[in-house]
Amino acid sequence: IPRSSALSKLRDTQATYHPVGMRAVAMLMAAASVSALRMGGLARVRSPSISPCMVIEPEIYRECAIYDFEMEEKMKRLEEVVVAAKDAATAANNQMERVATEKSALEAALNQQEKKLEKLSLEVADEREETSYLRENLQKQAASAAASAAAASSLEIEVSRMLRQLDDQG
Repeated sequence: IPRSSALSKLRDTQATYHPVGMRAVAMLMAAASVSALRMGGLARVRSPSISPCMVIEPEIYRECAIYDFEMEEKMKRLEEVVVAAKDAATAANNQMERVATEKSALEAALNQQEKKLEKLSLEVADEREETSYLRENLQKQAASAAASAAAASSLEIEVSRMLRQLDDQG
């Protein structure tokens, strides 16, 4: 098969099959056919020319270029999203560390306040106990003082009566 007929078959095949995948298969088949024809003989030194493998239909090239460009754009956006997600994760980790530090400090302060409250509660309980004890003693002393006052009053009455008797006797 001469080169020009292989190329025309390739183009005819591309004209009948529209999907991009079929075009690529047709190009590969044409390249394989040309390669198989050349393998039969010795390699010749040739002048630089365009082989069927090097010819790319402009439409296919545009489709591939657009596809690659779109994929590249998507990858760039994805990389930006990944970077933003990493930054957000780092910020969240830093914030969690700060919150954990604050929580530890607040728990330590709370424990200290609880100990202080417990100490003050014990002091209040001791003071109440002492106040109760002092009230009881005060009540006892008041009762004793009242009894002493009553005894002193009756003793005074008795002394007054005895002084009168002595005065009467003379």
